[in-house]
Amino acid sequence: MEFEWTNSISGLNTFIYANRLKITKGTYDLSGFTEIKFTSSAENSTNHAYAEKVLAINTPPLGGTLTISPESGESLSTNFTIKASGWTDVDKPILYQFVFALDDGNEETIPNEFSLSDF
Repeated sequence: MEFEWTNSISGLNTFIYANRLKITKGTYDLSGFTEIKFTSSAENSTNHAYAEKVLAINTPPLGGTLTISPESGESLSTNFTIKASGWTDVDKPILYQFVFALDDGNEETIPNEFSLSDF
């Protein structure tokens, strides 16, 4: 059976893996778009199938600031405070997630409240 996938936004890179649609990791400029429509069709010698799915695009929050205090320090000995304030968004509530990169390229998510002993 052959599958075909399409999407409604040019420049959104997709590929098929194990008959599933994957969006290539990266940053896309989706300004001006409120949704992405994916369509799929499959057929063999006797059957034809078609499906579509529309996904809403959540626009990012606007107008806020992110501060880190102090601006420098020693790892494992300086307590840093990360504060996001002044952000507005039509989608409520606004949820924050802070992530840092490790030397090996992996990422670690920081819980909303934590102490050094949590890591």
